[in-house]
Amino acid sequence: MGATRHSYVGKCFSALFPLIGEVEDEMLGCVTGSRTSTKCLSCQLTMPDRDIMAKIPANQI
Repeated sequence: MGATRHSYVGKCFSALFPLIGEVEDEMLGCVTGSRTSTKCLSCQLTMPDRDIMAKIPANQI
Protein backbone atom coordinates (compact mmCIF):
# COMPACT_ATOMS: atom_id res chain seq x y z
CA MET A 1 0.00 0.00 0.00
CA GLY A 2 1.19 3.52 -0.68
CA ALA A 3 -0.10 6.94 0.30
CA THR A 4 2.39 9.35 -1.13
CA ARG A 5 -0.12 11.93 -2.35
CA HIS A 6 -1.98 13.20 0.65
CA SER A 7 -3.28 16.69 1.29
CA TYR A 8 -5.08 18.77 3.85
CA VAL A 9 -8.48 20.14 2.81
CA GLY A 10 -9.47 23.47 4.34
CA LYS A 11 -11.66 22.78 7.39
CA CYS A 12 -14.50 24.92 6.03
CA PHE A 13 -14.58 22.68 2.92
CA SER A 14 -14.42 19.29 4.63
CA ALA A 15 -18.22 18.86 4.59
CA LEU A 16 -18.06 18.79 0.76
CA PHE A 17 -16.22 15.45 0.85
CA PRO A 18 -17.25 12.06 2.21
CA LEU A 19 -15.62 10.70 5.34
CA ILE A 20 -12.52 8.64 4.66
CA GLY A 21 -12.97 4.89 4.43
CA GLU A 22 -11.20 2.18 6.39
CA VAL A 23 -8.55 1.49 3.71
CA GLU A 24 -7.81 5.20 3.22
CA ASP A 25 -7.57 5.64 7.00
CA GLU A 26 -5.05 2.78 7.18
CA MET A 27 -3.00 4.27 4.35
CA LEU A 28 -2.95 7.71 5.98
CA GLY A 29 -1.53 6.13 9.12
CA CYS A 30 1.67 5.38 7.16
CA VAL A 31 2.43 8.86 5.83
CA THR A 32 4.58 11.62 7.25
CA GLY A 33 3.13 14.80 8.65
CA SER A 34 0.50 15.57 11.23
CA ARG A 35 -2.68 13.54 11.24
CA THR A 36 -5.75 15.78 11.30
CA SER A 37 -9.43 15.37 10.53
CA THR A 38 -8.90 17.21 7.24
CA LYS A 39 -6.05 15.01 5.94
CA CYS A 40 -7.01 12.85 2.97
CA LEU A 41 -5.56 11.06 -0.03
CA SER A 42 -5.62 13.45 -2.97
CA CYS A 43 -6.43 10.60 -5.36
CA GLN A 44 -9.68 9.95 -3.44
CA LEU A 45 -11.05 13.49 -3.74
CA THR A 46 -13.83 14.20 -6.19
CA MET A 47 -13.66 17.92 -6.73
CA PRO A 48 -16.89 19.86 -6.18
CA ASP A 49 -18.11 22.40 -8.69
CA ARG A 50 -16.64 25.30 -6.71
CA ASP A 51 -13.29 26.60 -5.51
CA ILE A 52 -11.75 24.96 -2.47
CA MET A 53 -8.49 25.28 -0.57
CA ALA A 54 -6.21 22.28 -0.05
CA LYS A 55 -2.60 22.21 1.18
CA ILE A 56 0.06 19.76 0.08
CA PRO A 57 2.70 18.87 2.69
CA ALA A 58 6.13 20.39 2.05
CA ASN A 59 7.76 16.97 1.77
CA GLN A 60 5.68 16.31 -1.39
CA ILE A 61 6.55 19.51 -3.24
